Amino acid sequence: MSEIVVCRPVGGITVNSEMEFVLDGEGGVRVFDGMGTVRKTLYDAGCTDEEMAHMKFLESCGTCVRCKSPLFTSLLPDYKSQCFTCDEDFYGFEQEPSMDRYFAYLNQLRESGVTNMFGAVPYLQEHFPELAKNRDTAVQVLKAWMEAYRK
Repeated sequence: MSEIVVCRPVGGITVNSEMEFVLDGEGGVRVFDGMGTVRKTLYDAGCTDEEMAHMKFLESCGTCVRCKSPLFTSLLPDYKSQCFTCDEDFYGFEQEPSMDRYFAYLNQLRESGVTNMFGAVPYLQEHFPELAKNRDTAVQVLKAWMEAYRK
């Protein structure tokens, strides 16, 4: 059974690019256990088929590596996925299991004292061939590590 979130354009106006989501009792985005549950909940709340036709039903596309909650396709350009528990959108590489090896390397680099971590991008590029020619991705890996390290 797939996890699903429900959203629609703000105010029901389809030219709005911003979306509003069905919320749970605590104000977080509600994650439903399948379309059957979604439809029953919406019908019970008085939604009509016509109203539902203007809603988006986003199916889970994975599991967040940070918090293990379901991931959903991001509605923001350039991002691959979003986690409503972390309240964050992610680039594709940020949710790949390979981030663990980048983070492990950055932890070792920090502990070695070889460089200030703000200067770690060239070290990442030297150590990981897939980052050697892609400085922007290396910068995003470092930013993701710094964000995770802060928490």
